[in-house]
Amino acid sequence: MNEERIVTGYCRKLDGNRVLCLEYEDGEWSTDCLYPDCEFSGTCRLMEKAFAEPEDRE
Repeated sequence: MNEERIVTGYCRKLDGNRVLCLEYEDGEWSTDCLYPDCEFSGTCRLMEKAFAEPEDRE
């Protein structure tokens, strides 16, 4: 079964708010985001929030 997540937050690359849709398939998350190749991936709060377990999210 595929898991999906939708996360909203600020994207430094776009310099604005973003809705990020992720889909878990074949053992990894896929998205249209440039992560992990984005220059801001090391400090990206949006992806940190996306990969957090549901009980850890605020």
